[in-house]
Amino acid sequence: MRMCIAKIDPSAFVHPTSLIGYGKVPEDPMITIMARARVEAFCIIEPGALIDEDVVIYHHCVVGRRAKIGKGTKFVDRVRVAADAIVGRDCIIGGNVSERVLIGDRVTFMGEMAHSHTDATIQWGVTQEVSPVIEEGCVIAQGAIIIGGIRVYRNSYISAGQIVKTDVPPNTFVVNGRMEPLSRWRGLIRARGGWIDGVYCEGQ
Repeated sequence: MRMCIAKIDPSAFVHPTSLIGYGKVPEDPMITIMARARVEAFCIIEPGALIDEDVVIYHHCVVGRRAKIGKGTKFVDRVRVAADAIVGRDCIIGGNVSERVLIGDRVTFMGEMAHSHTDATIQWGVTQEVSPVIEEGCVIAQGAIIIGGIRVYRNSYISAGQIVKTDVPPNTFVVNGRMEPLSRWRGLIRARGGWIDGVYCEGQ
């Protein structure tokens, strides 16, 4: 395990095959790995990343520069969270997360993301396109694709394989290309709920 400047809590676990930074480069921002966090085998934690308490990062994952991972969040194998992304508390992340994405608390994300990149003549990496926002309590199922700088509002559920290019209202189920109120499904489909405006709400 190679290290740049890193602060690792004594109760945290980092597998010896994982790479913490890229060596001791003074100008690189500090990596912080907090209490009881676990970084399993063959992971890469890039400079400036913050991994909060009780986070579990399974094998072959990458946490990008200055990314912030909230308390109690879990990564499935081979996930990449790109630079400057923010992932909230108690999330389950099983799909790659793009640069500068904001994910709220208690989100299950198993899908994919893509910036719009509508002008392919522009050199890759020279523009900063607007990134998606996924609010708390949402579920993004396997194979769903979120495209562009859209917002998925709280406690919504995007079903497997959906392609979403527009904002999704709160408490919405996206299925077969349609948006329907979650309440119409009478509890058969439930998002994850969470704290909303200071009040705890069950998934509905």
